Amino acid sequence: MEQRALRAYWIVVWPEADRSLPAFLEELGYRRTGADEGVLLYSR
Repeated sequence: MEQRALRAYWIVVWPEADRSLPAFLEELGYRRTGADEGVLLYSR
């Protein structure tokens, strides 16, 4: 799946999300742009 297929520019990853999700997002080209209290923010 390409990031364009998601049509998402920002993705919020909550602490209870699957631990493999950040690595998956990075493989799609997203970058971590912020974090607060375990919540991660990714953008492309």
